[in-house]
Amino acid sequence: MPIIDVRDEEIPEEIRPIENWICWREGERDGKPTKIPTKPYRTSGSPNLDVTDPNQRRDFEQAVAAHGDSRVNSDGLGFVFTEDVSITGVDLDKCRDADTGELEEWAEDIIDRLDSYTEVSPSGTGVHILVGGELPMVGIGKAGSKCMTPTATSL
Repeated sequence: MPIIDVRDEEIPEEIRPIENWICWREGERDGKPTKIPTKPYRTSGSPNLDVTDPNQRRDFEQAVAAHGDSRVNSDGLGFVFTEDVSITGVDLDKCRDADTGELEEWAEDIIDRLDSYTEVSPSGTGVHILVGGELPMVGIGKAGSKCMTPTATSL
């Protein structure tokens, strides 16, 4: 998993003040790479973050500052989806060539139709799209899109 270059100028203004931002660091679970939720601030205690505790999350500006702080072990930023915030994430897996950046046609179609903030996933082989809208807090399968809504609005 590569370290993510966070380009803060590309993050939509609408979601910056929402205190659902966290850091993450690369780790391993069951022999596979994973993202470990990490507190988006310096701490003398455990750096591990409990995503269910809203007091451990911060707004984007604070999280990106922590990500850039050498005293915070962070490989990237994350956004915690909660029922009180009407933002939904669309996760398109195995749709991008990590070397060339070329997208599968089906993924380009979804990205174009949703017309919202889109970023390359940490693996480099997928994309994440943030859209305004609400969906049940469940995933749908291991490959392809995990959630999508035709009534989503662009950010």
